[in-house]
Order: sequence, then C-alpha cells, then structure tokens
Amino acid sequence: MAKLNSESKNELKTRRATAALRKPSVFSIIFLGDAHVGMDQRLNPTCKYRIKNYKAILKSINSNDNTLISVFHGGDEGDKGVYVQNFVSITKKLMNRKHYRIPYFAGVGNHEYQGDPSLSEYKKYISSSDNDVIRLYGSNYGPKVAVIMLNTGGPSDSGCKNGSGTIIASSISEIKNSAAYKAVIKDKTVKIIIDMHIPPRMPVFRGNPPTHHRLCSNAETHFKNFVNGIGTNRILFIVTHHKHGYIQPKINSRYLYLDKIPVFLTAQGGNCDKVLSSDKRSKYSYYKIEMSTNTASSRDNYKLKNAYRLDVDVNTSKVVKAITIY
Repeated sequence: MAKLNSESKNELKTRRATAALRKPSVFSIIFLGDAHVGMDQRLNPTCKYRIKNYKAILKSINSNDNTLISVFHGGDEGDKGVYVQNFVSITKKLMNRKHYRIPYFAGVGNHEYQGDPSLSEYKKYISSSDNDVIRLYGSNYGPKVAVIMLNTGGPSDSGCKNGSGTIIASSISEIKNSAAYKAVIKDKTVKIIIDMHIPPRMPVFRGNPPTHHRLCSNAETHFKNFVNGIGTNRILFIVTHHKHGYIQPKINSRYLYLDKIPVFLTAQGGNCDKVLSSDKRSKYSYYKIEMSTNTASSRDNYKLKNAYRLDVDVNTSKVVKAITIY
C-alpha cells in the first residue's frame, strides 16, 4: 500500500492543474481531525458506529467543488496507536472519485504515540516523516500558499513528556532544516498555514486542569518562537484539533494568536465523544476555509476570506448546516 501523503503529493500536481485552480482568485481547503478509526473497538457502547461516522464525513465532501484543492486531517487518525491502516484504506476508497482524487494529507496526533512511541504505524501507512511542508503551488500552477504540518507531540494531552516539550522542538528543527521550508521562506510571496494537533496555550483553550488539551508551557515557548521567526504577517491562519467536544463560535479577538493570527479548532472528525450541539444530527463536522486574492494572475497575495463549519448527519452523509465562523 502506497503511503497516503506521498500519493496525495502526486495527486496535488494534477489537482492544481485543473482550470479552476491554476491561477485561482478563490480556492478552499477542508480541515478536520480526530477521526479515531478503531475507537469502535473499545468496550464503550457509545463508540459502536465509530467508522460509520468518519465514512459519512468523507461522503459528504463535495467532489464537484472546483475550488477545493485538498483536505488535511490533523492527527489521531487511529486509536491508541493502531488502526492507522484502516483509516488509510477508508480514506483512499472514499476520496477516489470517478473523475479525480482529492489530495488528502494526514498529520500526527497524540494518539499516534500511544502504544507506538516510534510512530511505526503512521510512518508505514501515511508518511515516512512526521512533519511536512505541503506547497499547494508548483512552478506554473496553484496558489502560492504552503501548509506546515507540525507534529506537536504525544502521548500526553499537552504534547509534553515530563513537561519538556522536546518533541515539538525537534519537529520545528526538522521543518526548518527541510528544503521545502527553506524554499517557502525564501519566496516572500508565499503565504503560510500551520496545521497542528494540540492547540496553542491560549486562554480560550484553557482546560481543567489548565494544561489539559493544549500545549504545555515549554512547548508553547518553542511554538511561539517558531511563529515569530516566520513572521505573523506571512501566516494566514492556524488550524488545530484535539479537543473533541469543543464547539467554536464565530472568530473574535480571543481566537487571535499573538493578537493577529486566527486560530480554528475542528476536532469532530468522527470520534464517539459526546459533542454538545443544539442539533442532534450535527455531532460531526469539518471546516471549509476559503482564501482569495486580487492578483490571481501572479498567484500570490492570498488572504483569508471565509471559514465555515459544515455539520454532517451521519445517517444520510449530508451536510445539514453550514455555519459561518469567519
């Protein structure tokens, strides 16, 4: 079985060469996380339909949306370090549409470490590297935007083993030393998105205890230095995951990292944890984020345009709500 992210890099070349994405004035990316395929094998009876939930989300993605350039899943593909192969098999089957495939990239969450500290399952089926820089553009086609897939660490909920933050520090070093990152940083016309599993240490994501499901203080320091090194003016937004029951309202100043960068949190990718919602059908969701430019001919100067939370009815595999959050 070919690795998911490697296949998707090749599919991306075909995708961005389509007429609508060569030099797009508007394009979109779908973000989701925490599918936890294999959670249905737990003894908890509420997890019975776990795989059905993830399949419904994939089926609901509009394959005829010619603005959609790719999908990113931000970690916890399997459950407790296993079932990664199941996740990849399901994903490839449902993203392989009649006319084209939708490039689908998957990052590392804390559950990839649980029972598998070397990430052997992730590296076997998804990617040989647990960090990556995905350039949505090529020499001639595609928007000049890059997505940094940052491994925030595990297996703890804060990404820190004994509070050290060494995994995220190593991740940042690996990214900064990569040829792809150096090329992106060198070209000042390229905008950047960061996709990471564990949320930054912002007050709005404070848990109980305070370190619960957000970066520990040492990891946060490494991340903040990384962001400042890139420059807040070059980062379009940050996408994070991990907090399954978190329903994000419309973005306001509380969701601006370093008072400037919008942070989105989407973690209802199919896990069976209870999500509080006014609509019982909309327990599972993903984000569609749109970017636009007035200089499409040069494929640069993209800005964040709109962001929607798309809520899915798992029984019909249909989107039942599209909620504007930006």
